[in-house]
Amino acid sequence: MPQPIARQWTPALILCLVAAGTILSLSMGLRQSLGLFMEPMVRATGITVATFGFAMALQNLAWGIGQPFMGALCDRFGGRLVVVIAAALYCAGLYMTASGGHFGLYIGGGLLIGLAVAATSHGVLVGIVSRLAAPAVRATAVSILAAVGSLGTFVVAPAAQVMIDAWSWQGALGGLALLAASMAAVALLFRRGVSIRSLQVRRAASMHAVRLPRPSPTAHSSSRPLPSSPVVSS
Repeated sequence: MPQPIARQWTPALILCLVAAGTILSLSMGLRQSLGLFMEPMVRATGITVATFGFAMALQNLAWGIGQPFMGALCDRFGGRLVVVIAAALYCAGLYMTASGGHFGLYIGGGLLIGLAVAATSHGVLVGIVSRLAAPAVRATAVSILAAVGSLGTFVVAPAAQVMIDAWSWQGALGGLALLAASMAAVALLFRRGVSIRSLQVRRAASMHAVRLPRPSPTAHSSSRPLPSSPVVSS
């Protein structure tokens, strides 16, 4: 008998959905806010608009190329470890971008942040949520995740502009690095060890237990030795 829809929204699924939505909002909001730093960086460091644009293009390239590899790591080790590594890459990329040089912009703002976005975007987080969601609520859970993830730009981008006006563009990048580091704390809400590998091991163990032959009462009784009849001597 199928379970009611309300019972399929388990506490583990709801907690995972909240964590994944928060991480996706922060990741997309941080990425979309980097365009606000182009003008102050051009004025302060002397880099050109073309240099900044090339770094953002390199970021998109690293994002696209890194998604299959980040998905494979998530399948092997679980989403918690992947998001923690992505948060570290995000912080390192923002720190290198704040240095103001061409190398820091290309490697930090381009390569490292691109890989961090690949590990904290839809390709990884949708898979994490889908493994916990029952088929009846899976589409709804993924839709909620996608909707919540788009809210990060409306929050992080204005906050980044306020930090640029109040502090400096380098101080604002430091503030964004703190937001990126918070993704590692949010990732602790993911269930530990939820990976395709662990699910396969559990499934194989359960199937092996089902296939074990059970002795039948008939076979057990037939294996007993028959009582010997008494010998009657004439």
